[in-house]
Amino acid sequence: SPSALQGSLKASILDPRALKLLPFATAQEREETEAQVRAELSLLEDQVTVSNNTEIERNSVTINDDFQDSLSAELWGTLSIPDN
Repeated sequence: SPSALQGSLKASILDPRALKLLPFATAQEREETEAQVRAELSLLEDQVTVSNNTEIERNSVTINDDFQDSLSAELWGTLSIPDN
C-alpha cells in the first residue's frame, strides 16, 4: 500500500542506503525522490538550527541579566558610603 511505503520511507529518511532498496520504476523517479528527501532533510536541519540558536540566545540573555544584576550589586557595595 502507498501509505506503508511512505511510512517506511519516512522511517528510513536519514539513511540514503534505504533509498536504493525502494522499488523505483525509473532512475528519474529515484533521483526525484532523492531530491525530495534531501530538500525535506535540509528544511529539518534549518529548523533544528533555528531552534538551537533561539535557545542559545535565550540562555545568553538570562546570563547577561544575572551578570548585570550581580555586577551592579557589587558596584553599589563598593560605592556605598561607610556608616562610621
